[in-house]
Amino acid sequence: MRANPAGNITLFVLDPVPIGGRAGLASRLMALPGSDVEQVGFVCPPASGCAGRMEMAGGEFCGNAARAFGMLMAQRLGGLPQVLVEVSGCGAPVTVDVDLSAGTARAQMPLPRAVSPARVDGRSGVLVDLVGIAHLVVEDAPPAWSFSRGPNPFSRASRTWKPTASFSWTQPGAL
Repeated sequence: MRANPAGNITLFVLDPVPIGGRAGLASRLMALPGSDVEQVGFVCPPASGCAGRMEMAGGEFCGNAARAFGMLMAQRLGGLPQVLVEVSGCGAPVTVDVDLSAGTARAQMPLPRAVSPARVDGRSGVLVDLVGIAHLVVEDAPPAWSFSRGPNPFSRASRTWKPTASFSWTQPGAL
């Protein structure tokens, strides 16, 4: 099932897939000709009494995918305005508020594991570690694929943390 939360195209795999096969399947699905899919989430049975569970291919937390999954669960449960879902990268259920008539959803965000100053290519920023994914927030820097697609300067920053080099930009003074 394809979802478009804020332009972050997410494909939900509804059939069970063993954890060891998820990364390969996600890569193949995203590589299909004409695919605009940016990420893949796998729908799994919930471990608790939540409406459902969704695990990203990399085990990370994704707010956009959590919102889209919450909306899917709300629709499947008869149009509920709020659902609790389990999502990868988050140790507690996530509350998703849904407005089906407006086609919107808002998800609770987990607190970051760490927030620290960082410097990349001469630019100062803030590195936000969200368990499984990291965002480098840089002020006054236009989005540039050459910057975000370059070598991951943080890959050896920690033996336990392997960020995926996802980057976010803000307007000057927004931090």
